[in-house]
Amino acid sequence: MANDFYGKRRERFLNEEPALQYRNDLIFLINSSLDFIDNGRYNKEEHREDAWALSNWEIGNDKFDLLVLDYSEGRPIAEIAKDFPELLNWNERCSLPHPQYKTIPFYLAETDSYDYFLSLLSLAKLLRNDKQIARYVALLDVKREGNRGRDELFEILLQRLGVPSVPTRKRLEHKAHWILLEAIQSAPENRPKLMQEFLKKWYACMRGCAWYGLHTKRPDRFRGYWCFEAGLVTCLWQIDDSSYRDLPFYPKDLVDWARGNGVAGCD
Repeated sequence: MANDFYGKRRERFLNEEPALQYRNDLIFLINSSLDFIDNGRYNKEEHREDAWALSNWEIGNDKFDLLVLDYSEGRPIAEIAKDFPELLNWNERCSLPHPQYKTIPFYLAETDSYDYFLSLLSLAKLLRNDKQIARYVALLDVKREGNRGRDELFEILLQRLGVPSVPTRKRLEHKAHWILLEAIQSAPENRPKLMQEFLKKWYACMRGCAWYGLHTKRPDRFRGYWCFEAGLVTCLWQIDDSSYRDLPFYPKDLVDWARGNGVAGCD
């Protein structure tokens, strides 16, 4: 059984026992949050006024971690693609305005939110969920002035994904992503080298994220490290990834699946 796990895993830092523990914990947390919502306990006075939205956020976040863990463990991507669409429902319940409950909007300026949102957009595209992309962008439009027209890379990606973008020359302070933007804007022959540079610097530049360093600090909370946006750019700009496909953090199996399963713009 152990050999099967280590033979299938995509994430080199993932180990079987802590991965199983984290999976079980995520399932427990999801069920606990569902019970909290189903029984209306968020209405009790001792809870925060955004307790309803926070519970929905926790479900969405835990389901996202479970999906990434699935990818890290080597689960077939076709199966992951079937599970991905439901994430949007929990993100919408958390962030869209609600007539009764206080909700929690996204802000791209927060490093964790920026990383999470780029991952969601990348997975939506690469897992053939194009119809969800505009709905994800609508979550950012809840606080439009705090999100749109503030990051050039994000807006260029939206334009390529077929969603109305906001012209800007601004860049948020996510340093490694400047290199990804440079790769997009460079001549095609220069892109592979810049993608290599981006992937080599990405992890160190994401130090502010909650998941950073968990493979050593808390392996029982480690889902895997993946730069899904590198896969998105590789596909949409049709970059030859042969020189960097085996670098850490690059989701090569996902890219190969997208290219082989008719994802628009990736073939």
